[in-house]
Amino acid sequence: SRDSESGDILITTVNKLPGKPVTARFSLNGLDGNTVQIYQFNKNHTDIRRLDDVRVKNGVLEYTVPAYAATLFVIKP
Repeated sequence: SRDSESGDILITTVNKLPGKPVTARFSLNGLDGNTVQIYQFNKNHTDIRRLDDVRVKNGVLEYTVPAYAATLFVIKP
């Protein structure tokens, strides 16, 4: 989705698997090099934490989501 005020692109993932991380891969054509902010909580950290930023590489955002985790990706336009 897109934040109507900031224009940021928002992607949310939820990994319900109890013992298996899952690699999420998103095709983001036209956003190569854009910064992606990552916010996450999981079974070990029930508070929402901001993780290290990543960048879209070759039009793709790829990230391994830990088991039992909800992750929000915020992509700046």
